[in-house]
Amino acid sequence: MVPGEILWHVAQMEELQRTIRVLYIGQSQRARRFRYGLIVFDAFTIVYFIATAPLPTTPVTAALNTGLGLLIVLDLAARFWISDNLRRELTRIYTLADLVVVASLLLAPLVTENFAFLRVLRGLRLIHAITCCVTFGAKACTFAATKTRSSLRSTYSSSYL
Repeated sequence: MVPGEILWHVAQMEELQRTIRVLYIGQSQRARRFRYGLIVFDAFTIVYFIATAPLPTTPVTAALNTGLGLLIVLDLAARFWISDNLRRELTRIYTLADLVVVASLLLAPLVTENFAFLRVLRGLRLIHAITCCVTFGAKACTFAATKTRSSLRSTYSSSYL
């Protein structure tokens, strides 16, 4: 690759990171729809995990579990990528819960024990999303990897609170 192409790729990655950041913490209609879509996905995964927990593992459920695990990994990777403080992001309870859920999904075919009960930890993420919506209002509803409750309070005027 020539230096010009490398710079072009770097610029494309920076633009992608900005776009993902806007989707996760922005206030546009598109960003809110994206975050509401994440809430629906979280609710779907919880219902799926509860519904399939007592069922025997089949190739179809194993494939679905792996697919869901990969989608959750993509979400985690995006939140880590846009985070200003990765250490703080890794210490959040819902991030730790997502890591446990991903491990239970992706490692399930390799272990003989059934760790499906750990997947309900995904509910922490849904509780966090709903709490943000209730606390800060629909306009501030966010999965912000870079925002905390205190910084959200200072960012949004009292009309949103």
